Amino acid sequence: MTKKAKEDCVAPHNPFNDGSGHDAGFNWAQDNGVGCIGHSDSFNEGCEEYFRQLNQYNACLAVKNK
Repeated sequence: MTKKAKEDCVAPHNPFNDGSGHDAGFNWAQDNGVGCIGHSDSFNEGCEEYFRQLNQYNACLAVKNK
């Protein structure tokens, strides 16, 4: 795969980054890489957003590697 092809795939990035529950959930998922079972909806939503982005990134890389 060329460097350009990899650049077309966007790695997960925190869209919240504001100290909120969403931010905490996203960061927790990024650091721990496991399921989203927090005590608040916002934490869980941030965590789920990380995995949504990660799945998109991995799918992009898989297509680029073909």
